Amino acid sequence: MSHILSLPKLTVLTITGADRAAVADNVCTADLAKLAAGRWAEGFFTNVKGRVVGHGLFLAMPDRLVFVGEAGQGVALAEHLKRYIINEDADIADLSDRRRGWLLFGPDAEKHWAVVSGVATAESLASLDLDAHAMGKIAEQPVLIARAPWAPGGGWLVIGEEVGSDAVASGFAASGVASLGPDTWPSVRLSAGWPAYGVDITHANLPQEVNRNARAISFTKGCYLGQETVARLNALGHVNRLLVRLSSDDPEPLPAGAELFLPADADEARASPVGQITSSAREFGGAGGLSFAYVRAAHAAAGNALVCGGSRLVIHAQGVFGKRGVPF
Repeated sequence: MSHILSLPKLTVLTITGADRAAVADNVCTADLAKLAAGRWAEGFFTNVKGRVVGHGLFLAMPDRLVFVGEAGQGVALAEHLKRYIINEDADIADLSDRRRGWLLFGPDAEKHWAVVSGVATAESLASLDLDAHAMGKIAEQPVLIARAPWAPGGGWLVIGEEVGSDAVASGFAASGVASLGPDTWPSVRLSAGWPAYGVDITHANLPQEVNRNARAISFTKGCYLGQETVARLNALGHVNRLLVRLSSDDPEPLPAGAELFLPADADEARASPVGQITSSAREFGGAGGLSFAYVRAAHAAAGNALVCGGSRLVIHAQGVFGKRGVPF
C-alpha cells in the first residue's frame, strides 16, 4: 500500500540572485558550487566554530536555490545567511509559512502520482534519480517534487503553496492513496533513518557527530564557515559520540533523554551511561520500536546491543539510500 503523509510545518528558504550558490556554499558543508539545476544535496549549515545551525536538503533550480528542512530553522538561518552577504548578489526569503509539504511513498506511489498529476504514465516520477527534483502540477496547483530519503523504502517530497494546499490534498485523496497525518512523521522518518533538526540535531553538535559524513559533508570543497574545525576532525581526530539508529522488539517509544547502558551493566544506578536517546517511535509498518541516540564512539558500532530500562536495543548499520530507495 502507498501512503501520502501530510508533513508537519517545514522550513523553506529560497536564495535568489547571481551569487546564490556561492553565498550558501560559504556557510554549509555541501558542495553547492557544483550542484546542477534539477539536483539536490543534503548538508549542514555551520557557524564559525563548526557547530551545526541547520540541516536539510538544498535543491538547485535554474533561478534559485531552495532549502527544505525541519520546522523552526527559517528565521535564524535567514539571518545567518544575511550576515555573510556583503556585496554579493543574493536575496534570502523565508517562505516557511507560505508552503506546505507532503510525502508520497510506497510500492504504487508512481501510479498514484500519475492519477493525481494528470500525467498518463508514471514514468515521469519513476525516472527521477535519487538526488533529482522537478516541477509538476496537482489540481492545477504547481508543486515541487523531489526524490528524497525521508520515507522507508524511499519516497517523494512534494511541496506546494499553502493557498492551494486544500486542492492538492483533495487531489491525492481522489487518487485512492492512503492518507497519514503529521503525527505519523516520527515513525516514518525514524523508519527511513532521517534525523530531525531541533530534535536529534542541535547547535551543540559538530557535523561529524551526526554520522552522515558521506551524505552531508564534502571534504573536498573550498573554504566555508567552520571548515577548519570539520577538516581538523577529519584529518587528525574523531568525535567522542555518534548519532546512531537502534531497533527494539518493544514498540513502546522511549523518552527523549533516557540513558543507554552496556548489557553488562545490570545495575544502571551504579553504571555510567554510554548514550542518550534523542527520539523514539514505533517502526512504521512493523511491530518493534526505533530510536535515535548519541552513543560514545567506542560503543557505536553496528550490531552492538545496549539497554535502556527493560528494553534491549541493537544499533543499525548505516545503509545506503540507493536509486530505488534502500532504507538506512
